[in-house]
Amino acid sequence: MRRVFGVGRCRLAAAAIMVLAGSAISVQAEKTLSEFAGNQSEWVLVAIDGAPAPDGVTLTFPVPNRISGQGPCNSYSAQIVAPFPWFSLAGITATRMVCPALEAEQRYFSILEHMSAVELNGASMTLTGAGESLRYRAR
Repeated sequence: MRRVFGVGRCRLAAAAIMVLAGSAISVQAEKTLSEFAGNQSEWVLVAIDGAPAPDGVTLTFPVPNRISGQGPCNSYSAQIVAPFPWFSLAGITATRMVCPALEAEQRYFSILEHMSAVELNGASMTLTGAGESLRYRAR
């Protein structure tokens, strides 16, 4: 009887390992936004909630699961923590230069950190979430 119980435990352990391995494989197989948007592409913000965006705001994907860019005043970066087509950032960091467009920049960063989904359509990318949207075009 012990032997049968031992074999059952081994089978259970093997099944658990297979499930865990399958989970790890599926997580690793998920595509990141940077793979779809292009690591070398620069995206220029053209609209916030349908209204014209401040000049000079960009977004890039320098490495998988990271964004960086230029706000109206400061450069910024953050980690993407959700697989495509979802969008979620962890910790936007930015330089601390002061300029006349600082209020517009703070609004942009606030909206950016609340985005939850992304739609890519050729040279257009739209981030949406919390009832707001950011629309970019590839440069």
